[in-house]
Amino acid sequence: MDILERAKLLAGGGLFSDALAMLASGYTPRERRIEADMLRAEMLERSGRYEEATNLVEPIVRRSDVTASEQGRCHLTLGRVAAANGAFDETIGHPH
Repeated sequence: MDILERAKLLAGGGLFSDALAMLASGYTPRERRIEADMLRAEMLERSGRYEEATNLVEPIVRRSDVTASEQGRCHLTLGRVAAANGAFDETIGHPH
């Protein structure tokens, strides 16, 4: 089991800080970097590190090579950050 899969298991168990630490502890292959960055952004958002989450996910949203599912995950994270910051009008632009 690789680092990303271990981090997903930790995240699924609600261990967001541990998942972040796992992602930081090792190498992520280039072909899985977007997936790892999305998970990292989700864990940052869940840990209250909203600016870091936004800074990580915004470039992914602008990429032309991400899938609709990946776009959806990014917009969900951005919507949660906006809601946490009380910017409820902004959440409309990030369907969840």
